[in-house]
Amino acid sequence: MFEYLTLDNITLALAVFGSVGTILTWVISAFRNHKNLSIKPIPDDRHAITFSTQQHLYATMAVIIENKSRLPIAITQFQVINADGKPLTADLIPAFIYHQSNNIVPMEFGGYSRIIESAEFPINICALGAAQAYMHFTLPLGTNLQIRTILLHTNRGIMKFHWPGFSFPMPSGG
Repeated sequence: MFEYLTLDNITLALAVFGSVGTILTWVISAFRNHKNLSIKPIPDDRHAITFSTQQHLYATMAVIIENKSRLPIAITQFQVINADGKPLTADLIPAFIYHQSNNIVPMEFGGYSRIIESAEFPINICALGAAQAYMHFTLPLGTNLQIRTILLHTNRGIMKFHWPGFSFPMPSGG
């Protein structure tokens, strides 16, 4: 039994053990730290707003972006691809969306009032965190509002999400 306990065999066993440990560490690290985002629309009609003027079509959608990675991530641009295959980019500068208030209860007794603005880019999401954001689009009149795909441009690459069946509501005139 002790004839196999030579210095060469012990060195070989330690080398194999170290190599397996290193490869296992790489696999676990890659699995935990790869970019892993999920994006969901907020299904409430109040959070998908569309209206038009004589010059432009304005569309807003509320989304929840969840970072399932153990590393923080920054979203630098939000694009949707419509049914015509045209990329539509969300406005990078925040815009006023709407004013939300509770008119039934006076402010002194717990009423509230807040102004909703669109997302300010970059959107920084911590590890294992989430963010709610309103994406606002200024579009030319006649743009197809049926969404097929969402592209998130991040500091760790571009991520693509397929959203068949999502559409902005029909615009109301302004």
